[in-house]
Amino acid sequence: MLAEEYPGSDQIQGTLFLLLVVVWGLDSFVFKRYMVSQVSVTPRLIACIVLATSGAFLMYSSHKLVIEAAEPKLVDWGVYRVARHPMYLGIMLFELGLVSSTLSLPALLLMIAIFVANNKFAEYEEDSLVHELGDEYKTYLTKVKRWGLV
Repeated sequence: MLAEEYPGSDQIQGTLFLLLVVVWGLDSFVFKRYMVSQVSVTPRLIACIVLATSGAFLMYSSHKLVIEAAEPKLVDWGVYRVARHPMYLGIMLFELGLVSSTLSLPALLLMIAIFVANNKFAEYEEDSLVHELGDEYKTYLTKVKRWGLV
């Protein structure tokens, strides 16, 4: 489904990602205030791999489905049966995977801002899709949660 995107959402997401990488990198490798001493490397590495891989899968799958749907229509199969915004969810899971590798508290706090921004983008797109697709999309809203299982 092709929706009107929140104005400047790509730039905002890019900026937030760069800010996250800078905050995470500085906290983890320069100031070394991360919480790695609380959790051993194995669970952190597993969490990092699972979250980042899941995020990459969601981003790839959702992008592929939307591109294949050349005309504006409801895409309610594949990863869109699990979450209404798998691309945004994938981005956040990938970023959370990065943060989980060192458990940087400032980066984890920044993830809250990233979630709030993505939630705002999702709301905007949903309003656009309700306007464009009508009752079909309203029914989809009742069947599939915005962020999947949560």
